[in-house]
Amino acid sequence: MKDTLCYCGSELLFEQCCKLLITKQTQAATPEALMRSRYSAYVIGDVKYLLDTTHPSVRKYHNKNDILAWATQNKWNRLEIVQSQGNYVSFKAYYTDAFGQEHTHVENSYFEKFASKWYFVEG
Repeated sequence: MKDTLCYCGSELLFEQCCKLLITKQTQAATPEALMRSRYSAYVIGDVKYLLDTTHPSVRKYHNKNDILAWATQNKWNRLEIVQSQGNYVSFKAYYTDAFGQEHTHVENSYFEKFASKWYFVEG
């Protein structure tokens, strides 16, 4: 992954962008930064990070195996942030499924700060 542009579309290197959040060297300063890092975690299949950044109050509703399947059975092509305002981030995630079909996942995600960290609550 060295010298790879970040999967989140920031135009920074992955090592200097989302990897810093995924490896917990720094925390997301905004909901958008957390959204971008979560997208990158899907690309690299880091289920632990995805669960760790899901709000503790809803984490029990997310299944590790389902997340891993969704992350690894698709090829993640790119992320487009449509709007980021307050606790909401609207985005489009473009991906190709296991059958070669291209799809666009459209979501308006809600994030909440808890114990001074941003968390994904729902999409």
